[in-house]
Amino acid sequence: MRLDSGVNTTFERNQNSVGSPQSALLTSDFGRNQKEKGLASFSHTVLGPHITMLNARGMLLTSAIGLALTLSIPKLGLAMGVKDGGGETEFLTAMRQQIRLGLDASAPNIKWDEYEAQSGKPLIDGLNAAKYMDQDVLLTISTIDTVKRRLPVEFSETGWTDPALISRFDQFLNSVADHLTPGVRWISLGNEVNAYLGQHPTEVDSYIAFINHGRETLRHRNPKLLVGVTVTFTDALHDPELAKRLQESMDISVFTYYPMDGFKPLAPSQVPSHFDYMMTVAGAKPLLLQEIGYPTSSAVGSSPDQQAKFIHQVFGQLDKYQDRIAMADYFMQTDFSAALMKFFEPYYGISDATFLSFLGSLGLCDSAGKPQAGWNAFRDEVIKRRPIQ
Repeated sequence: MRLDSGVNTTFERNQNSVGSPQSALLTSDFGRNQKEKGLASFSHTVLGPHITMLNARGMLLTSAIGLALTLSIPKLGLAMGVKDGGGETEFLTAMRQQIRLGLDASAPNIKWDEYEAQSGKPLIDGLNAAKYMDQDVLLTISTIDTVKRRLPVEFSETGWTDPALISRFDQFLNSVADHLTPGVRWISLGNEVNAYLGQHPTEVDSYIAFINHGRETLRHRNPKLLVGVTVTFTDALHDPELAKRLQESMDISVFTYYPMDGFKPLAPSQVPSHFDYMMTVAGAKPLLLQEIGYPTSSAVGSSPDQQAKFIHQVFGQLDKYQDRIAMADYFMQTDFSAALMKFFEPYYGISDATFLSFLGSLGLCDSAGKPQAGWNAFRDEVIKRRPIQ
């Protein structure tokens, strides 16, 4: 569905965090002061032109702001969001909340067609922000985005192995590579592609050839880049062979994890078996969780407390598989705004009320910015894994 480490620091507990005034968040005198002092100028140079530019996955900067910490794997992130109607002030507040949590990873998502239409500027600004905030990045390049192809308009119906498309793809990837910062460690060449390919099975073979070529292009530019393609957990559960085929020639295994039956969430108690399954699909490859999410809406049979239980279960599995999971990004900080929800319905082509209730209640805070039980669970689990130095 959407910015490395540095010096050692001395930590203290912050008593003024989001949620209960007594809630304790890890902070760094050096990291907090330096990063927060820089937010004002940063907001004018990077956020200002783009604060209203929301893509199909949320905000331009879609993840957690890291501090200079010595951390165990996996890297942790949180997709950025602000309350309905929020602007630059609210966005900077959300950034400060994440700085205080010490998160160190993010998963921005760019669409090929949008990148060319905007001359790459959102990517450039986003990666500069990531560099400023010392984040490790999983960059998703959506050639497919869940339900549709995201190609330049003149190639909207072109076969994936057409020579003209391949040539343009090389140009595009080389343009992206020109802007990559050292913090970009992983790249996914498509977002939730098994959802689309499951409905278009005749395109599977040619798409695999297409992303294999893209991997070679990127690795030629930077042999240290680890390249993959993102699949959904639910579709991989229904068609594991497709998920395995898509990831067979890749360096990493990338999932989005929204445990659902239709648009209703599965019980949090099933999380351990889900992680076991994803690890089986990943095999020997590192697993990256591009998005992890769980709704709170009663319309889909959930609640804020159930979301919190899910989060506790997820962190237990991150501990269990910490030597095999490279990063995990929770989706998201705040529920989508009403304006974005109006955009999503035609984008996904689904007007089902259950789907919209699911999508509209994924935040750890509600659309008014009020923290829910999931925020407290997420905050507390992060603090356990960010010991005071």
